[in-house]
Amino acid sequence: MAKFILIQSQKTIAVTQDLDSVDVTKMELRGIKDNIKRVLPNWVGTSILILQGQHQYPAEIKDWKTVKALEQGGILTLGREIDEKDASDEAKTMADNLELAKKEKAAKVEENKKLIKDISLDNATK
Repeated sequence: MAKFILIQSQKTIAVTQDLDSVDVTKMELRGIKDNIKRVLPNWVGTSILILQGQHQYPAEIKDWKTVKALEQGGILTLGREIDEKDASDEAKTMADNLELAKKEKAAKVEENKKLIKDISLDNATK
């Protein structure tokens, strides 16, 4: 069963999941012709809009660095966790969208691994 958390915020602000990337600037990977692909993102644009006031959100966002920083800065306060049965439809939709984004991120990570493997193989045969 999914968990949700109550968050009290002084302002409306978008929070993002932690960013991750693959550094492909290594010398052995010079086969990348497009410089923009030298750093491959391992994230999908995942963000949640935290609204001013008290609202419910997927509980896992309490561990995001952006949420922790806003809490430390006094912009928002994390409240108690609640069960799915007590969550609003909006919070459940956010949780569903977050699960979809996680699947997209996993697919992107696999795509990047394949690209790096292909580049490494190309360089090994030169």
